[in-house]
Amino acid sequence: MAQLPARHVPLIGSLFGWLKRPPPSLDALAWRDMRRSVRLLHTLSAEDEARLQSLSAAFLHEKTITPLAGLALDDAQRMQLAALCCLPLLGCGAGGLRGWSQLLVYPEAFRVQRSHVDAAGVLHEYDDELIGESWDAGPLILSWADVQADLADPFEGYCVAIHEMAHKLDALDGAIDGTPPLPRAWQREWAADFQSQYDAFCEQVD
Repeated sequence: MAQLPARHVPLIGSLFGWLKRPPPSLDALAWRDMRRSVRLLHTLSAEDEARLQSLSAAFLHEKTITPLAGLALDDAQRMQLAALCCLPLLGCGAGGLRGWSQLLVYPEAFRVQRSHVDAAGVLHEYDDELIGESWDAGPLILSWADVQADLADPFEGYCVAIHEMAHKLDALDGAIDGTPPLPRAWQREWAADFQSQYDAFCEQVD
């Protein structure tokens, strides 16, 4: 195998160093203006907001945001999307972004074709209307109208961007089972804690 002369080694090191550089920081004024429009961020501590800003910068650097069907998104709106999608990552970091590369944004709810075979072996095909979807190892898809509805009423108890990102976190360990990637020693404890919190939630809403 051919070997590069020694003088090329620093150049290669510099190249890999450049590839590993963190994404550029977000403009502080642009972040401040965006933050005003996303009331979900107003309750974050200064430490969590700084972490979210860093995660959002990584999101915008790594992900391609593609508006569809005539939708146009400006830089502030893209930053809104990044911040919402990164809220579930505050506890796990930028590793939660791995495994996919594109966010598709429709102007409003979109239709997809579904099919399934029932117990009798009959194939059923139908259209389904969605406001968001997360493909395993594929894009995350959102309805912009519903993202805006969530921003207008942030404490209603549902946010489509956060919901779909939770599916991305679920898929990181290769199994779509509602459990994020955890060390084996933590899994039983996590399941017990999750179940107790879910039971408490059900008691509150019943």
